[in-house]
Amino acid sequence: MNDEIPIRFYDVADEYAAEAAKPVSESERDTLAHYFQLLLTRLMNNEEISEEAQ
Repeated sequence: MNDEIPIRFYDVADEYAAEAAKPVSESERDTLAHYFQLLLTRLMNNEEISEEAQ
């Protein structure tokens, strides 16, 4: 587990993985937790979320 990503985002990633149609591998767990960290941070800051912003 990466120390830079708070555990709460791993909890979100684990919940997502439990409900996902395609299994999430252990090697994808850090990436998925980081994705949720970025997504939720943007939502809390009222930032725009779009594919063009990437």
